[in-house]
Amino acid sequence: MRKFAITQRFCSLLLGGGILVLTPQLSAHGTLDQAIAKARKEVVEIGGVSAKLRLAALLITHEEYEEATEIANACRAAEEPDAFLLLARIARYQEDEELALSHLEKFLTGRPRSAEGYFLRADLLAQKDAAGAALAQGKGIEFAGTAVTSDQFLKLSSFFVSAGKVDEALATLEKALEVNPSHLGLLEEKTRLLYQSGKRKEALAQLRELRERLPALSFRYWIIEADLLEGDDVATSRKALERALSSLKERGRARALSPALETLKRDVQLRLANSSKQ
Repeated sequence: MRKFAITQRFCSLLLGGGILVLTPQLSAHGTLDQAIAKARKEVVEIGGVSAKLRLAALLITHEEYEEATEIANACRAAEEPDAFLLLARIARYQEDEELALSHLEKFLTGRPRSAEGYFLRADLLAQKDAAGAALAQGKGIEFAGTAVTSDQFLKLSSFFVSAGKVDEALATLEKALEVNPSHLGLLEEKTRLLYQSGKRKEALAQLRELRERLPALSFRYWIIEADLLEGDDVATSRKALERALSSLKERGRARALSPALETLKRDVQLRLANSSKQ
């Protein structure tokens, strides 16, 4: 049984903005089953489309798609646009992307400024239309406003890369870094893109800066450097791996490495052993 914190805002359905937000959090205060029971009670005692949609959203989280679909279809008959967002999510979980996109178009017709809707459209288009996914993701970021996250910018950057638009991807990361200049994911992705776009010196300089700023994570940035150089400069790539291994061993002498870092150390040792055979 999955446990979630049960709060008054466990599942908020902002009908005016067309944004469906499920915010389950691990806690000992309650379970998803209890939240569903409470939502069922609200449907009976209070009624209304909002209560039904809240119940359907919880049922989707519980993977009870058949009942959630019945509720969403009933709300759709009542001309509630948010029902189409639920139906789009159900179709996506059932791997029917065309149906999901069809429902999503109807949702966005009723909620044309829904960040949630555009983010979902981007995810649905990601595998077959990277340019379309980037356009949808950009719309989602625009409509999300101050609520947008760095991860959403990272996703937009990845869509641009898939579409062969590295300059646009870099511009996206620069924009995100203006808001969150210390976000490691943004900085690391920027480093990779700089290298891919031919700005090798700039990329390696940024890795040096990250190692100086975060010496405890220097092994991570030596590994990234090794990965970047592997196809162009095998000898220097190997030296970077050696520095990564040295950093991990030094960290291990200070305190026991976590299982994940032990695995990483073995991977680095294996890469070094394989490279010495070439």
